[in-house]
Amino acid sequence: MDTPETARDAPAPNPIVDPLLMMLSGALDGSRALDPLAMLRAQLESQNDPRIAMVFRLLEQRRMQEDEALKRLQEEAAAEEEASAGSEEPAAIDASPAIQEDLESVQQAVDAIYAELDVLRARSAAFAAAVGACPACFGEDPLCGTCRGLGSPGWRRPEPGAFRTYVLPAFARARAIDASYAGRMPAAGHRAAAAPG
Repeated sequence: MDTPETARDAPAPNPIVDPLLMMLSGALDGSRALDPLAMLRAQLESQNDPRIAMVFRLLEQRRMQEDEALKRLQEEAAAEEEASAGSEEPAAIDASPAIQEDLESVQQAVDAIYAELDVLRARSAAFAAAVGACPACFGEDPLCGTCRGLGSPGWRRPEPGAFRTYVLPAFARARAIDASYAGRMPAAGHRAAAAPG
């Protein structure tokens, strides 16, 4: 029989520790920062799926790259701040138009990219309508919210105007090429007559 002293000296049973629960409790009591990626990893690690491990490796690489880029930006900003604090006021004023010009150049590039993206999206949607495909994924994405991967060409009735614009000219050209190629081939009877007997 255990005496009160031996019961007190015995090690406490080791409860099963849930890493997700530990992270949440640490975030609630302020002893840990809330890290969504770590929480997701804790929740999915028990599945032992190599695909999940690969995704986490890629996410970790991306996070490290972003951290390095942020660190470089902070270092550059600190260096610029230190340089501007040590320099005279006219030099800082001279640098401002150059920075403003760079920002305007970047903004113009971003605007051009978005304009091109809008044109490409509109063209893709028109072609999808012409062939009766899903405008979001053309049936190539099983997770598509529009078609669930079933929206390949012919999935729905083609839109007549878009069909005439995009498909009929290509079809007519293909038929003309086929007819031209067929016209160059000798007829079967002609070949037989020309062959020596």
